[in-house]
Amino acid sequence: MTDKMERLRDVSRLLYLLCILMTIVLIVLAVLSFIAAVFPDLSVFDDIRRYQGGSTPMAIGSFFGGVDVCLMALLLGTVAAVFKDISESHTPFLQQNPKRIMLLGHVVMFMAVALPIAKYVVSSVTLVEFHLDISRIVMMLIIAIIAYAVALIFDYGAQLQKESDETL
Repeated sequence: MTDKMERLRDVSRLLYLLCILMTIVLIVLAVLSFIAAVFPDLSVFDDIRRYQGGSTPMAIGSFFGGVDVCLMALLLGTVAAVFKDISESHTPFLQQNPKRIMLLGHVVMFMAVALPIAKYVVSSVTLVEFHLDISRIVMMLIIAIIAYAVALIFDYGAQLQKESDETL
């Protein structure tokens, strides 16, 4: 094994552990957000409720925050799986990695398109106001496009790797 591949495996192990740790933190935050959405009148949330303007806005905001954090945990968990496979393999071009990277693009695209639409619908039927952050949506669309491109590159690399392995 070359030095570059060994270095890639070491870095992938480190990034895998970091992604797992961050995923756990995000899951805890998501659970807390959903608790705040389901039980907005708990005394623990008094300061937040006063800042948010009441229980209903806090519950709706906490719900959407929880959904955002869950999707981010899904993203990091998927990235962790990619890094784990790279750290345990002799090549980063495995058959499952393009599918995982494509999943990243789909989730980011969902976050960029569907969540703002859902927030707009909720905002139109309730008194809760959500501000449309165009720069965030554009950034997420760009990230989704990059993820799609990287998935195609990894798919091509996996095909070349398979051909190379069959030749040997």
